[in-house]
Amino acid sequence: MAVVSKVIIANMALANVGARNSIESLTEESVEAKAVNLWYDFSRVLILEGYDWNFARKRATLAAHTEAPPDNIWSYRYTYPADCVNMRKLQQPDFTTNPLFANTYLTLSQPDAIPFDIEMNSIGNMKTILTDLEDAIAVYTFDQQNVNLFSLHFVQTLAYALGYNIAYQLTGKRSVQESMFQAYNIMLGQAAMKDANEHVDRPPREAEGIRARS
Repeated sequence: MAVVSKVIIANMALANVGARNSIESLTEESVEAKAVNLWYDFSRVLILEGYDWNFARKRATLAAHTEAPPDNIWSYRYTYPADCVNMRKLQQPDFTTNPLFANTYLTLSQPDAIPFDIEMNSIGNMKTILTDLEDAIAVYTFDQQNVNLFSLHFVQTLAYALGYNIAYQLTGKRSVQESMFQAYNIMLGQAAMKDANEHVDRPPREAEGIRARS
């Protein structure tokens, strides 16, 4: 894809809101640069949270937390990954050999969704993950900051989200801010659709069972 940078995304946002000036660096002392610095990371993480982007998806074995899980509610407590912005799902470490699924046709597809919950630790300074799954593997959206890995649709969506957040500060016009919000929502839907098209779903479990019996 084309080379992208934070400055380019910033200038796209500034152009979207009709700002008089562009910027050459995020470290300059201009009003525009200060507005972008205030809102860039907030806007980026907000969009990352909102969808399971393939360029920001990570799979990792969770680390056990030092505190025990709540009695008679959950069996395991894990540490919430430091770079996670949204936990998507948990997976078996090796579901094909797990005795819980030994008599099901799971040659290709994952088993049913694994229940989990998010809860703070006892002193309230750290997120933890509660589940009944031993040696859980997490699939989550991480804090992706490498702009060269963003899809072009995500870049455009981020430019509108950033435009929305800086619009009133730079223009003093709520109408500009509202138009940025509308454009952002349209672009977010298109970006998510484009991202979702870059994979092929595995067949349903029922269909595999039928094929296995035939």
